[in-house]
Amino acid sequence: MSSNWSALYARLVRSVNRHSRMMAFSELFPAEHPPSGFRDPARMLDWLHGRCGDRDARNAVLSRLLGYASGRAHTDLAVELLILALWPGLSVIRRRLLPFRETAVLEADLLAQVTVTIRQAHPSRIISVAATLLRNVERDLRRAYRKEVPGLTRAELATELTLRVATPDDAEAILKAAQAEFGADGVLVVAVHVAGFSQKDAGARLGLSHDAARKRCQRLLVRLKKENP
Repeated sequence: MSSNWSALYARLVRSVNRHSRMMAFSELFPAEHPPSGFRDPARMLDWLHGRCGDRDARNAVLSRLLGYASGRAHTDLAVELLILALWPGLSVIRRRLLPFRETAVLEADLLAQVTVTIRQAHPSRIISVAATLLRNVERDLRRAYRKEVPGLTRAELATELTLRVATPDDAEAILKAAQAEFGADGVLVVAVHVAGFSQKDAGARLGLSHDAARKRCQRLLVRLKKENP
């Protein structure tokens, strides 16, 4: 973890532990009402980040925070607490997106995007708070970064593959095997059938029309079926 990323976390921790925020925190989570009662933010975050405990109970606490974050009372505190609660997941997203941005820029983008995502969320429509918020943050950042990249880079495709296979080494092995077997069209096939890009999106980013990308994919699938009856 970079020193800057750690410093951002420490800054948020200091913010939620200010005296005025501690008083507001006691209103969000009254100690006389467990399991949502916590003495201070640190105890709540330790509980949320722990592997033990009831998953539904943790989600209920996150839902409560999200409700405050999108409301009027204690909004800023609830947003900061949610960001801290999501920090382990944000750190994973940060690692996945490092190939596309300088570290400092990416970290600023992440904090800005998660803040916007939290503030614009509709709590009544969200069942699994952490999973939904993290998924939306990563999706929106990826979309934004893709618009700025003229082509489908190997780094981007490798990162997309890493989301679906065990390790980056597996992603690189898939790319090498596809290119060795199918040449340039191997990247297209992997992008569509493994990484999950649409034929239209992958084709456009590889300089192909939708129709050309579709035909190439079909041709390679026919070839595979003939070679592996």
